[in-house]
Amino acid sequence: CARRSTPAYRSLGGNRDLYVTRAAAGAKGFGEAQKLGEGSWKLDKCPMDGGAIAGAADGGVFTVWRRRRKIYFGAPGQPEKELGGGEQPWIAAGPKGPHIVWTAARGGDLLYQAPGAAAAVKLAGGATDPVVASAPGGAAPVVAAWQAGEQVVTLVLVPAGK
Repeated sequence: CARRSTPAYRSLGGNRDLYVTRAAAGAKGFGEAQKLGEGSWKLDKCPMDGGAIAGAADGGVFTVWRRRRKIYFGAPGQPEKELGGGEQPWIAAGPKGPHIVWTAARGGDLLYQAPGAAAAVKLAGGATDPVVASAPGGAAPVVAAWQAGEQVVTLVLVPAGK
């Protein structure tokens, strides 16, 4: 996080918004950064779990982020979609689209939104620090992992070959 004294913090007005940029193959630099979503989150400290990005097989990207106590999903240049309350969002691109996990609160319910699903489902309780991962290019398998107390728990969301 940028500190108050840095120009980056002042230029963003203290907002903790996420941006994405691209570099074309062979390019010497990156294009202009695009802000994710429509809203802003003014916060005079680090949120510690702002968001994540996943590369899709077609070269696009999916993003998920937290603003205040809500989780949002989107793609650059597209409207944001509110997924629900929570924190610690993470995303992976699977063979049929994005897989998203987050916690309702640290040490609370672990929520999972499958590609194309209208709503999230509860995977577990007592979860912190969730991640979801897939093979390069969005190929199966897709696996979620999180901490539950002193244990690390893993769950295959999409088996290999699906």
